[in-house]
Amino acid sequence: MLSNEWTPSLSCAGVSKACSYQLARGDEALAAYDAARRVQQDILEEMGESPRKEEALKLGKGAPMLEAARYLLDIHATSLAEKALALCQIHAGANSAPYAQLGRLYMQREDYVSVQDNLSNSITLNGNVEAWTLSGHSFYLQKNKREALKAYKKALEIDETPCDRAVYLRYGELLLDAGKPDDLKLAKQIFLKACTSWATSSSWLGVAIACYMLEENDEAEAALVEANIADNQNGAVWAYTTLVCLRLQRIPEADHAYNLALRSGVDRREVLLQMGEAYVAAEQPALAEKSLRRAMAMKGDLALREMLANACRDMGDVDGAVEEYRLLMEESSMESKKQEAIKQIVKILKGAKRDKEAHKYQKMLKK
Repeated sequence: MLSNEWTPSLSCAGVSKACSYQLARGDEALAAYDAARRVQQDILEEMGESPRKEEALKLGKGAPMLEAARYLLDIHATSLAEKALALCQIHAGANSAPYAQLGRLYMQREDYVSVQDNLSNSITLNGNVEAWTLSGHSFYLQKNKREALKAYKKALEIDETPCDRAVYLRYGELLLDAGKPDDLKLAKQIFLKACTSWATSSSWLGVAIACYMLEENDEAEAALVEANIADNQNGAVWAYTTLVCLRLQRIPEADHAYNLALRSGVDRREVLLQMGEAYVAAEQPALAEKSLRRAMAMKGDLALREMLANACRDMGDVDGAVEEYRLLMEESSMESKKQEAIKQIVKILKGAKRDKEAHKYQKMLKK
């Protein structure tokens, strides 16, 4: 007994086989397509009402080719998928579904101009949720946050149930990046929906970050517990656990989470920077230096360099502080910053009784 959802594995297999034959033997291709169409007809007769049946009826003889293309794109067989979609369009004419799959095909090839051309055609013919979702993914991969937000929002307005699991996570991430209170509240709800439909460490972490940014510390902590249960090797989860514990003045717990975060690995520069700043504020420069140095290795800037230099100075690391202030002096284009860095080097070296080295830098100071 078939379910209400179309499961066209036989049809896909037939058309996939036909596409392969098309590359060499036309007679075998026609026979395979004919078999696939018969399978499709048998399935349609036993189906109830469903969106996929409605789509198949509109596509007519092009429907099995479209299903084959979807299957082929799942396994990244873009050349065969392209052939199946070309045949689908011959049979179905102007229809939004093949254009949407062409957009998906070109996305796999990273040809984003062709992606947008095909998805625009699909949306013009019928603004369906699949086309808007793929458009969101395309803009997300191109780091066009503004357009990605619009596309994901439109997709969820059409259907609250997303086409794939990446929608909630990417949409929520973009809302967190936007950072406004209303965006953060919406991000929290989006991530909670992701947790309801497909709970993962990433979805619970999204809830935790939104709550942390909204200063809802108890809820953030509860979400982090769930994220940790799902994956206790996630460095970002331990990093935000550190930040929440520091905010709540639970220092021993924060230090334990911090060590686990660094051991597991944190690949988010902004989180490393936040932890460094939090430990600077907590007057623990030795701990701050660890995350600041890792953040610097990902991407350096003068403000971070100065913060790292100050942390090295405050923890008594003379050589580390002198090196960071020297680099700050060399990298800064502002004369006042250069002079301040030199003054710090002289002061640190004199304090360490290294007068000969201090004198060398003293001569670089302007009168």
